[in-house]
Amino acid sequence: MIYRTSDPAHNFRTLQLSYDSGYLPTRHSKLGRNNIENETQLYRLCNEVLFYIWDPIGVRTSAAARDEYDSYAKTVFRYLEEGQNAQKIADYLGEVRTTSIGLPSAREEDYEVAELLVAWRESIREGIA
Repeated sequence: MIYRTSDPAHNFRTLQLSYDSGYLPTRHSKLGRNNIENETQLYRLCNEVLFYIWDPIGVRTSAAARDEYDSYAKTVFRYLEEGQNAQKIADYLGEVRTTSIGLPSAREEDYEVAELLVAWRESIREGIA
């Protein structure tokens, strides 16, 4: 998978996970031994990826819009926690983009973001992230 961005400062590998959404997972998942820590990390990753990388409306530079994609992050997190594949997540992101937000389809971008999220989920499961 290749991720392209016009702003290298938003490269996901250097992204700081500093956003505190107040979300604290409480149920068991398939994310390894430290479920609560892993779930929290995965949720934050979902939120950060949607805001800084997916960002279909272009608000990533606005601190005032930091919660813009929170409701979508919760659904993406649930899909990841359930073990859904990248296509299912990409389909959801595409639906949000076209139906909820009203923008043209960008299937390739949605799929690349979904692949990134699935890869992070697997890294967390394996204790790599």
